[in-house]
Amino acid sequence: MAKKKLKSTTILSKQRPKRKKKAWKKSLKLLSIFSLIAAVSFFAYLYRNNFLRVHSQANINQSTKIKDASKNHQDFNFIIRPGKNGALEAKEIQRLTALAKKATSTANDRNLLHKISKEIQTQSDYARVHAIKTSLNTIVITAVKREPYLVVKADEFRFLSKEGIVFGSLANKEGKSPYISVFGIFFDHKENSPYTLQEDNSYKLSQAEKSRVKNAIMLMEIIEKENLAINKIVFQPYRGFSIFLRNENTEVVIGKPPYNTRFARLKSILENMREKGILYSKIELDYDGKAFIKEGKI
Repeated sequence: MAKKKLKSTTILSKQRPKRKKKAWKKSLKLLSIFSLIAAVSFFAYLYRNNFLRVHSQANINQSTKIKDASKNHQDFNFIIRPGKNGALEAKEIQRLTALAKKATSTANDRNLLHKISKEIQTQSDYARVHAIKTSLNTIVITAVKREPYLVVKADEFRFLSKEGIVFGSLANKEGKSPYISVFGIFFDHKENSPYTLQEDNSYKLSQAEKSRVKNAIMLMEIIEKENLAINKIVFQPYRGFSIFLRNENTEVVIGKPPYNTRFARLKSILENMREKGILYSKIELDYDGKAFIKEGKI
């Protein structure tokens, strides 16, 4: 009897490890399943959050664009002012207002004022354009118009301001205007070569052209000071400027600067000419201390 009990006990002890091994495998399998479910749930959570964030940002961007678009097309109250001692006609104010409205249709809050100024300056002959927003819907625009001082013959007759800016064009293609015309400044500009228009609606000049323009303005200022009536100013390469007196129809070769001493001589010569009742067809003053005179008939 004792031997049988021992044998039975031995069999039971051998079976227990087998039952423990099966339980461990089952627990591991369950753990793997739970881990897989947790991982899938975690990645699903991340995907959902990212999806919502992207769509939320897209909606914000879309609403911002719609808001900006409504701002761009809102009705502004434009106040147009001229520069100091200037004046603008009603028709010109209407034109500038239309240009400002055009600029606001493609501008945003960051570049609104710059766009307005640039649009007006590139479409008009204004030396300076300044736009400032004084309230939510009010924009004040100050436009300083370029004033013609002379007319220069380029590819066509164009205006020249006292600041040396070449701009616009003369309606009369023959050059008839209330301003004195200057010829020869662009003598070395290649034929049929286009004149470059800059952003401020003025024409680009070479350094040599700028120098001639400056001298022409300086010459005209002395002519006004001396109260001389002239028809035109002509620049000749290697010699300089000549002026044509209106009343006497006399060509006066002034030459290159400085001009002051030559006008003092010219004044004396003209007084002598009137006293004697003779006509000088040409007076050359571009020689130091000398004057060559060609007489004509009255």
